[in-house]
Amino acid sequence: MLISTRGRYALRVMIDLAEHPSDGYIPLKVIAARQEISEKYLESIIKLLVRAGFLQGHRGKGGGYRLTRTPEQYSVKCILKLTEESLSPVSCLEPGAPSCPRMADCRTLSMWKGLDQTISDYLSGITVADLIQTDPDAVMLRDFQIRLSEREITSLALLAAVSGSCIYTSDPLHKIAEERRELFRFIEPDGRTKPCLPFLEQERPEIVMVHRRADKGLLFVLNKTEQVLREMYAIEELGLDTGWNLFDLADGKKESLWEERLVVEIPPHGCRLFLLDKENEVTIDRKRLWNNLR
Repeated sequence: MLISTRGRYALRVMIDLAEHPSDGYIPLKVIAARQEISEKYLESIIKLLVRAGFLQGHRGKGGGYRLTRTPEQYSVKCILKLTEESLSPVSCLEPGAPSCPRMADCRTLSMWKGLDQTISDYLSGITVADLIQTDPDAVMLRDFQIRLSEREITSLALLAAVSGSCIYTSDPLHKIAEERRELFRFIEPDGRTKPCLPFLEQERPEIVMVHRRADKGLLFVLNKTEQVLREMYAIEELGLDTGWNLFDLADGKKESLWEERLVVEIPPHGCRLFLLDKENEVTIDRKRLWNNLR
């Protein structure tokens, strides 16, 4: 697959119009000048976008072109499907392609199908709004949704929350998946202080953070590596005394300590989050993280 000049220019036109929403109808010659594209060539591309309903044109004084939707409603895939004969990596997967006689015995077919799906998902997951977004954190979260596993997304979101940072999305919350909205609600900050990092001066395969109040706290452990992490922490190493109990926020179970040591096993790029409490029994709020410290 090689994206044509027409496809690349069509994206540039859509980005240009999205970046000037208050200018109303923008003349063809203005777009061509800003993008340094031949007016004659650009006109053929804009006609294609108008026929597809992506742009609206207006003739006469004050005429030009504008988007018919918000930038969030145009995916890169839907634009390129207009300009490209195919987005498939191999000819046998192109729409309307004749059945290949080697399909039943083809050792590479599943690989090409996987690549085809990856391309489709990637281009579907990026909108014109993303392309005009320059904030690195917003771009980072877009890439989370495209490239990372659910475990990695959750681990990094919790890392940001517990460290006192934030991760946000360039898309309105009502347009992202429900499980992602639940994660946003769960980590919603409440202005609490930065955590203690008991192993900050050590080179370690994990990140350990502790939030502690008078009688409640949080312990967060993130495995940074590609291997399973098996580690043991003495309670005093974590800045705690023997009066604290640890509860896994995932299932609410109280952790059993071995000789006043916490033993953890965490999958690659995974994490564990514990509630610290002086009481032997607790009720865990799984909808709002910081409610557990109240």
